[in-house]
Order: sequence, then C-alpha cells, then structure tokens
Amino acid sequence: FYAPASFLTQRGISVAEERTRQRDYGAQKMPILRPFLRTFFSTKCLGCPMENADFGFCEVCQTHLGLRNGPRCTRCDRRFESVSQDHACGQCLRKKPYFESVHGLFQYYGPMGNALRRGKYSGIPDAISYVGKHCASHLPSALVQDPPRSIIPIPIHWKRVFQRGFDTPLILSDTINTVLKCNVSKHQLKRIRHTKEQAGLNEDGRRRNVRGAFHFQGDAPNDVLLVDDVYTTGTTVREASKVLRRAGCKRIRVLCAAYVDPRPLAGPIIHGSTH
Repeated sequence: FYAPASFLTQRGISVAEERTRQRDYGAQKMPILRPFLRTFFSTKCLGCPMENADFGFCEVCQTHLGLRNGPRCTRCDRRFESVSQDHACGQCLRKKPYFESVHGLFQYYGPMGNALRRGKYSGIPDAISYVGKHCASHLPSALVQDPPRSIIPIPIHWKRVFQRGFDTPLILSDTINTVLKCNVSKHQLKRIRHTKEQAGLNEDGRRRNVRGAFHFQGDAPNDVLLVDDVYTTGTTVREASKVLRRAGCKRIRVLCAAYVDPRPLAGPIIHGSTH
C-alpha cells in the first residue's frame, strides 16, 4: 500500500523515500519475501545502471561525483587545460557577458549528469531534488558568504512543464535556497516562446533557439542568482541575463548543477556509466 503522492508531499516525504521504507519494512517483517521485494521494489543508482539498496547514488558514484576544480574562466567558468591560474577567457574578453560569474558545480560527464538526465527524461523529480541537495552541500563560498537578494530559476515553457510534470530549475532553486535563504522569484522571468530542446543543437542553433524567448515583468531585484541544471554553451543563461540586465538588474550571477567541460581523452571510468 502506498499513500497518494500529494499526501506524502504535504508531510515532506518523497515518493522514493516511502518506496524504500515500504520495501525495507516488508523485508524485515517477512524475510521469505525478501527476493520478491528486491525484484519489484529495488532501485537503480541514479549515476549508473548498478542496483542500489536506497534511492540515490551507489558507493562508487558517491566517491566520483565529479566536483569541478582547476583553473577556469572568472566569467563563464570554462575550464582551462594549459594554464595554472584563473582569468577571463578570450570569448569573455571579446564580448563581456551580461552576468558577473558562473558557478558550474559538477562535471556533466559523470554521475550528476546521468542523474539529471534520468530525472528529466524518465519523469523522476526526486532525482532532481537529490541533485539539488548535493548542490546545496557544495555551494561556493562566494555565494554562501555573499548571498544574492533573489534566486531566479531559468523558466521553462508551460507546455514543457506539463509534458514532464515538473520544473527542473525550480526544484533546484528551492533546494539550494534551504542554504542561501533568500527570495525565490518564480514568476518574474517568463519564457514567452515554446522553444526546441537545446540538446542536440550546435552553438549557433542554440543561440537562435532562445533569442527573444524570455520576458521580465515587475521590479527587477538588484542582486540575482540565475539557476539552471546544465551549462553547455551558455546561450540560455546569456539570453536570460541580457533580459534581466535590460530590466534593471545590477548584479547577475549564475549557478548550474552540471557543467559540460570538454570530454577528457583518458581518465577513470565509472562502472556502468550511461554516457
């Protein structure tokens, strides 16, 4: 027996947590049913195809989360391969972005990227919340010590929210805000045009896809943190930042759960990787 999702949500319980609790309770009370329960109520690791006792990452993925480090651009957070100090990259020097800085927390090619894809495309909002909790635990000190006045999730068109059943950037924003504790502005920045999925488009196609897609209404906050799930070429956050800047925002920073760095030519292989 499972309680309705709305009942669980009102009590701060996720569907995944209830699923795990029911499975473990049954396995404890009726050991003879343990193989049956493991078969029908088991869950896979969010970062790889391995079976996992609990919802989330397995032990191997937990130790290979892919927290980004090393020298990067002080504006767009692009990783440098051949220098040892942070500085602005050539692209940001040629055309200064509307945002002040980007904080890409985890590498996209790893458990976090896999978890985000499973959450978005398999209809598992708890996976997005799980990624958000990891983000909240690894926020850069620059944001914790100097928090924004307002968090604005990159808006998704209502048709896509209806299709998926949830809003990924909004879930991440609400989870991250458990640490930053500021206002989450859910309705001021709107996506006024239903755009194609950015995945699969080249940089020029991505730029055309989001051009004119956003609109800001109301009084603009002075200090904003834009939140999105993945930073690939930056076209989405650049377009949103431009709209915010023209609306009167003085300071715009960006936080993304996963950042698409160039794939390494060689490196550690996570068992069962899905990418």
